[in-house]
Amino acid sequence: MDSKEESFSKAILESIERQPVLLGELPEAKILELGTFDERGPVLLDFRQKLGHLYEDAFWALMQSSRRYEPMERNIQIFGPEGATLGELDFLLKDCESGRWVHVEFAVKFYLAWRGHDGCCRFIGPDPRDSWESKLERMKERQLRLGLSEVGASFLSETYGVDALEVRQRVYGIIFHHISDVNSEAPERVSSNYSKGRWLYRSQLTEFLPKPENVWVIPKCLWPCSITPGLLKHLEQYPAVKLRESAKDHAIMIWDDARSEKVFLLEDYWPQARLK
Repeated sequence: MDSKEESFSKAILESIERQPVLLGELPEAKILELGTFDERGPVLLDFRQKLGHLYEDAFWALMQSSRRYEPMERNIQIFGPEGATLGELDFLLKDCESGRWVHVEFAVKFYLAWRGHDGCCRFIGPDPRDSWESKLERMKERQLRLGLSEVGASFLSETYGVDALEVRQRVYGIIFHHISDVNSEAPERVSSNYSKGRWLYRSQLTEFLPKPENVWVIPKCLWPCSITPGLLKHLEQYPAVKLRESAKDHAIMIWDDARSEKVFLLEDYWPQARLK
């Protein structure tokens, strides 16, 4: 029987390989096609890091067994003439089919559809300072252009011998709609088959769940993953009363086994309370 860390590591790699992406095609960067992979041995990830870094590690580990791409470098810092950091390229791959170099921007994001008093639907993160619109703009205006900029292209040419660069992106994640929202709007440029979940305020938890005495909690490292029976046995259960108290301090993702869906639990005055 696999340990919890082994099971979690396997689930994370499988999620990158099989889960639908969140962000669709962009004029600035198409979605990276993963291709196929050789059979790989067990991979044990380091769970003592933030979710984004954890999934970057998993993507890099997955690329080691790629039949199409040769992983060349990751987390490449680009510096300006004065030595200031202009940004970072997540991954540099060599496409073995075309012979071209590929810069890949990678991310894992979660956004909640929230309607303000004006009735407009906005897509914001559990930390409402993060939004779909700001992430998309940052990618299009900065991150996806960095390797093609004069200083970026010069650095890649001198350091790695890059003569021409393709830019690709793979952004995973989930869009959550409130349990009362019957009009499930989608954000701009979202993938056609993006993953969905629901969210609710902590005061709504007991009335929403059929069995509030035992609620599965999804650890943050598994937020993007498919929840299988094999993973469920490693998850912890808590009474809804305890989760309502915990949600005062931070967002909690739970697994609604009856509906087979992920649900975000948030404090009652989100997002206003987080913006103070």
